[in-house]
Amino acid sequence: MAGYWPAMVIMGNGQQRRRHPRDAEGGQEESPSHASNKHHHNNGDNSSKRDINSTRKAWSSYRTSATFIYASLAFFYLLGVLILFLSTGEVVGRSYRAEGGRLPSVVPASAPPSLFSEERARVHLKHMVEVIGPRLVGTKANDLRTPAYLIAELEKIKKNAPPCSLSSSSSSLCPKMEIEIQHASGSFYYDWLDHIIINVFTNITNVLVRIGFDHHDETILVNSHFDSAIGSPGAGDAGAGIVSMLEIANALMHSNDWKDARRSVLLSFNGAEESLLQGSHAFVTQHRWAKTARMVLNLESTGTGPAILFQVGSDAFVRAYAATALRPHTAAIAQDIFRTGSFPGDTDYRVFRDYLHVTGCDFAFYRNGYAYHTHLDDMENVVPGSIQHLGGNAYFLLKYLQRADDDGWDKPSTSIFFDIMGLTVVMYSIDFAHIFHYSILVVSVVWILAHALSIIGRRKAPAVKNILTYTAAYASVIVGICLSLILAVIISLLLSYVNVKLTWFGRPLLALALYATPSILGIYIAQIGYVTWRRWSWGVENTSTDQMEHEAWCGILLFFSSLLGMLTFMGLGTSYLFMIWSMGILIGWMIRSAFQNSLNRNLLMIVPLITCIPAWLLSLETITSLLALLLPVMGRAGVHAPSDMVVACLCALLTTLSCTIIIPYIHAAHYSSSSSSSSITITKEKLNKKITSSATSSSSSSSTYGAAIICLLVMYMMTIIYASAIPVPYTLDNPKRIFVQHAMRAPPCEVQDQLERSQNSNTVLSNIIIASADAIPPQFVLNEENKHAILSKSQPSQSNDFYALFPFSNFLGGYKIPASLPPPPIDFVRISIIEEKFDANSNTRYLKLKFHYNCTSGWSTIRFKGPLDSWSVSDEVPSLPLHTHGGYYTIRHVGGYDTHDWYLDLTFEGQDKVLIEISASQFQFESDEMTRAAGGFPSWASPAFMNVAISEVYV
Repeated sequence: MAGYWPAMVIMGNGQQRRRHPRDAEGGQEESPSHASNKHHHNNGDNSSKRDINSTRKAWSSYRTSATFIYASLAFFYLLGVLILFLSTGEVVGRSYRAEGGRLPSVVPASAPPSLFSEERARVHLKHMVEVIGPRLVGTKANDLRTPAYLIAELEKIKKNAPPCSLSSSSSSLCPKMEIEIQHASGSFYYDWLDHIIINVFTNITNVLVRIGFDHHDETILVNSHFDSAIGSPGAGDAGAGIVSMLEIANALMHSNDWKDARRSVLLSFNGAEESLLQGSHAFVTQHRWAKTARMVLNLESTGTGPAILFQVGSDAFVRAYAATALRPHTAAIAQDIFRTGSFPGDTDYRVFRDYLHVTGCDFAFYRNGYAYHTHLDDMENVVPGSIQHLGGNAYFLLKYLQRADDDGWDKPSTSIFFDIMGLTVVMYSIDFAHIFHYSILVVSVVWILAHALSIIGRRKAPAVKNILTYTAAYASVIVGICLSLILAVIISLLLSYVNVKLTWFGRPLLALALYATPSILGIYIAQIGYVTWRRWSWGVENTSTDQMEHEAWCGILLFFSSLLGMLTFMGLGTSYLFMIWSMGILIGWMIRSAFQNSLNRNLLMIVPLITCIPAWLLSLETITSLLALLLPVMGRAGVHAPSDMVVACLCALLTTLSCTIIIPYIHAAHYSSSSSSSSITITKEKLNKKITSSATSSSSSSSTYGAAIICLLVMYMMTIIYASAIPVPYTLDNPKRIFVQHAMRAPPCEVQDQLERSQNSNTVLSNIIIASADAIPPQFVLNEENKHAILSKSQPSQSNDFYALFPFSNFLGGYKIPASLPPPPIDFVRISIIEEKFDANSNTRYLKLKFHYNCTSGWSTIRFKGPLDSWSVSDEVPSLPLHTHGGYYTIRHVGGYDTHDWYLDLTFEGQDKVLIEISASQFQFESDEMTRAAGGFPSWASPAFMNVAISEVYV
């Protein structure tokens, strides 16, 4: 059939007539019979020319339409991938590249001292990280050497400040610096992730600085902590915040801009944050300067820059930040995550808010969270520009707040805010959002109803049919998202079933590769179901491309506008994303309707794409930020956490929300390839090949479309195979966090038998316990040559083996192997009964206990069961949930350096003795014995070492 063309043409009115073949190209003369019908043939020539032109236009229209659809989709897909790659900044090696436009240039050390200079701040950071080293609460490095260094540097700043003039007119412009060191003890309730913790601390250390004037009744508090986490140098968390405060102090003392200042500045160099916010609580509840704090700026880190403003106490702070920040970075979605408790973390800002009752801002690094609380949190992790962004913006905001009036700072934050590519901040109140967002919802519904009722547009079907069709299109979008989640979860479960877990942890982009494709497939399946339903319900076999596109846009607009209304009703700032999507779709649809008779159809097709570009770019930036924050967290979320499933759902949601816009183009591509153009036959030999290709294009386009889907599935299967073949999900830059402890457990005894028990090593169990906080068991880190020998004598660890790290012990799981004991006496915490009284009238027994550490520092967890009536750590005895504490009362104690004793008063009902369990720990940063016992660790492991003594005593 491809080589034969019948001498037929299709006329404009649909009739067919016979034509004689002509051979104009051959140069042959016309026969007399043909000549006699010359006029007739000339008419045929004109008709043939018209038909040829019509064929060319039809073919060109089809080819341009389909090609344009595919090209548009490919372009925006590649653009999205490019932006995603550039914004995540993932490159090979430790040379992490943060967003280039997010970080400012580093101000050199030669800059005037009144300016904030990262280069000067880095000198302090280098000393803290490389000279002082890791700084755990209770160690000499944290409690002695770091405060001494900070005080020495502050004294230098004070000494090098420009001298004040003796004239009365200028003396008021010279600020005064006061430096104090605080040693404090206390206790408070702390609830974290459904755990009620009695937080007790003894002799912790803070360094406090006040810069300003005596006549200022109010101060602005700037806080950060200099202690580091177990096994981490603490460069980013939060050495960067500490050195930023040193540079802020230097800039304030050299500033000549104090004339209009209404508030002084209070700097809190906090020495105990990683031990659960004890340093900030000590300052807030026990120091006289705390009462003067009017506002607070807290500087934190979970990685490296840029620094995001993620918690605000009032809308006034957002406005102040927007007015002063260089390359501002903030988003209401970050505040929503913390407010709803979706992020398993906390900062000192909570203490200032709950105990000091002040409002303020919380800043933090959040990129490259893989270094957070590991050995990688070093100088190299804090990329150039990070400190300038964190400290410089804090300094600008601080100067603004010093002069601000008193209105609006205490009003709770209800605004919706976000930055646009670090250029500016958009902010509007929740009251305006109610009007604005609901108006978009109403306009969207009215616009769709107007189309359904044929008031506007070209819909000729009955209104009821249109409404049902639009509702079905809306439902297909929701079903597509549900299918996307289901397919992504199924993939994660299948991979987990074959023991392929956390493959995305060391390769973040693999998370999108694994779970974005099934998400898009879910959208496509839902649209196939929608088309099937439509044909089954209405008997529509060949629906026009315009009609299907129209219905798809209708469903998408209803979806985004309904989500906009729901999130606005819930008061979530995240609603701004759906506001931008709804506006982009609505405006694009209106433009298409207004110019549908005057613009080329291909141009009309891309109008919604163009109007949705702002929403797409903002969504891509939000996606990359969320992945940068949450992927490292989910990789260390605990042994029982369904991390793969959560990441699959996260990727599926983010993919579907940003790719829902492709639904109309799925229909356009499908119907462009499945609908056949009017085939026009001609007798021109020179066009035979071209027209033959046009005639076969319908079937070949359909097969090409199917082949494209098959190729996509084949590529996805290759991705699955690649992920399954990854031997280790960790890398040097994405390490597995390992906790290694030498645990010595003694049997229960009476108070008077403790000394004898410590001398008798025969009754003490000694084990090396290795645990991790992810779904991959720590046995995975063992070298192959030692694995069999070690595992053959290992046992699973118990929940109370890591109780010294409570409440983090609930996230850990692993195994233990027998180990040798140190020479006696074994360093157990000893309990002494200082005083004991029984009140027969109330039938209560009072105990005053002393807990004695033989070492110079210690962290310990005390737990017991019994009819507790009162205790000295609080005025009330909490009702503890049994499902989280097993019926135990739990006290967590942290002592500063050279703290040997601490005291606890308990009153029980009745005279029965109570068994108290004490888990005390000493932290180390290297342990050759533990490493040898564990068989060595690979380079991609980040171990933290500790010695733990566990004992039980009847009192």
